[in-house]
Amino acid sequence: WHIDSSYMDVRSKEAALLCHEAPPISAPTWFADARSAYDDLPQAMKDRIDGLTARHCYFYSRMKAGYPTNEEELDAMPHAHQPVALDHRWSGRKTLYLGNHARDIVGMSREEGRALIEELNDWITQDKYLISVEYQAGDMSIWDNLAVMHRAGEYDDTLYRRDMRRTTIREPGVDAADDHFTKL
Repeated sequence: WHIDSSYMDVRSKEAALLCHEAPPISAPTWFADARSAYDDLPQAMKDRIDGLTARHCYFYSRMKAGYPTNEEELDAMPHAHQPVALDHRWSGRKTLYLGNHARDIVGMSREEGRALIEELNDWITQDKYLISVEYQAGDMSIWDNLAVMHRAGEYDDTLYRRDMRRTTIREPGVDAADDHFTKL
């Protein structure tokens, strides 16, 4: 589960996913509503996370997926600082802004921060906040990337092709230089 580009200083406001080729079996994309998940949090948790900042790192999520790196190398890599509970200015609601790129919480021990991130990610991905979308060639999904986490459904990619093309649109009204990934 992730939020596109949360590891960049300038967030991605929207994302579009266009299917060019879908497997002949179920291989959905799953979406989780992080605004409703925030709304349903117990007040004690809302109070606990109010004002907290998570550090997001692209290479942290890659390490979790098996990419050969370690914590010391990650410490030297770029991170973006994002609020755990983001004010979603277009809806006037708060949303949880975490996902698989969230590495730790500023001001907490790494162990405590990761436990909190895991707890909140598990909360967001409860069945009651999820929908899945099955694709055929030509289908497109567009979502609010500040309020939704997503992930690809599981299927055997050694047997079937799945060609999906994603486009992200930066958050409007943010005046910032190009991010560190421009250089990569």
